Amino acid sequence: GTHMGQILFLWGGFLLGCSHAMEADHVLTVSTLLMKKQSLKKTLLLGLRWAIGHSLTLILLALFMLIIQSTFASIQFSLAGRLVGISMVCLGLRVIYLEIRNKYHPHEADGHSHSDAQAGSILFGLGLLHGTAGSAPILLLIPIALSNSPLLVMSYVCIFSLGMILTMGMYSFFLNKVTWAEKFSAHLITLRCMTASLTMLIGFRLIGE
Repeated sequence: GTHMGQILFLWGGFLLGCSHAMEADHVLTVSTLLMKKQSLKKTLLLGLRWAIGHSLTLILLALFMLIIQSTFASIQFSLAGRLVGISMVCLGLRVIYLEIRNKYHPHEADGHSHSDAQAGSILFGLGLLHGTAGSAPILLLIPIALSNSPLLVMSYVCIFSLGMILTMGMYSFFLNKVTWAEKFSAHLITLRCMTASLTMLIGFRLIGE
């Protein structure tokens, strides 16, 4: 009975992780930085940077929650939500600014390797930040409240993270294929600016919450 219950509990964590990766703020943030013609390997590595950053925060948060137990449940995550909002607005503005600059001053465009390293760091940082905000910490409180086994809780968080990493990997793969498709590649700049604008909109909503 309990063994079956634990398997279902962990399977639920995996599915929640998969769906959590596809939340609007995550998809838009990642798409804004990944929507460019580059190798599949590069796109996958960038998408995974975000997912690993997000997972690291969740694992550290879960350890922290286990150590100090239930008092943590009352801590407000609104500040973290606002920080994510601000980072999303800044990211959207940066992308739109770079698109405009590249349009009028193409010779000033960043060297690829430099901007790739930058995108990687930004995605990792945003992943870390996303781990502290929105529904992620609340999803962590569920297993901690339901289980008195620290091992089971940490297994849940790791499996949740695995679901998120796999889903983001698949999404990055899909995004890479889309950016190379002729129908879309002609409109990449427009698509990037639209995604950046939506990222900013969600950012403003998070700031206002």
